[in-house]
Amino acid sequence: MPFGSEMAAAPGLHRLERLYIRVFGWPAAGLRVRAQRLLPVIETHLEGVRDVLDAGCGQGVFTLALARRFPQVCFEGIDLDPEQVTKGQRLAKILGMNNARFSVGDLVSLDREAEFDMAINIDSIEHISEDDMATASMFRALRPGGLLILHTPSLYRRFLGRVKPNLEIRGHVRPGYTSEELRDLLTRNGFAVERILQVYGFCETLAQSISYAITGAEMRNKELYGLVFPFLRGLAWLGKKAAPRHGNGLLALARRPMEEIV
Repeated sequence: MPFGSEMAAAPGLHRLERLYIRVFGWPAAGLRVRAQRLLPVIETHLEGVRDVLDAGCGQGVFTLALARRFPQVCFEGIDLDPEQVTKGQRLAKILGMNNARFSVGDLVSLDREAEFDMAINIDSIEHISEDDMATASMFRALRPGGLLILHTPSLYRRFLGRVKPNLEIRGHVRPGYTSEELRDLLTRNGFAVERILQVYGFCETLAQSISYAITGAEMRNKELYGLVFPFLRGLAWLGKKAAPRHGNGLLALARRPMEEIV
């Protein structure tokens, strides 16, 4: 099933919208690029995992997609926006996903201690002014040895032969991080960084740029976007194996170290 097809069950959609989402998946080019990069990484590390935190889950597109693929794993999506959380809760109930739950929570002050084997944070940390506090909260929420998979925009990107600052998008408190800044953020909050990768090559960045030009990241021109989206998905798919030196995004894997047994 295409990524995000679970969202076709959302209340209030027209039948043509439901059909479109079932056929093409969730129509958001940037989110789909992140999915094609992140899902293989997440799935590779799910063996033996019992509980996963989706920190900053939005309406739960990743939470629900993963819960459907891995029914033996419990996924909890946390978001600051009650409306988004309610959407996720309704969809999980409609779809009968007992392994997906959603709750309102602020990553800056999240009070969860050693409850999860894995946490994912997908394009959320750049929205948070107190990124140190949010990172420390995710560290505490993981069990010793737990893995954080984090994606965020890169501060700089290469596009059409030029390296330039990333897009300024409403809701972002910073345009992104450099690899060094992200590594420092993680390590000073206790994580052992395994790797940080540059992602989003030329084709993926071009697809996202066209998407942004049409919608302004605000769901404008829905009819035009619906026509163009399948092309954007195909364009982004062509670049899924690219390993750019200056990608549009950063993908980090970091662990809470195992504690000494006393």
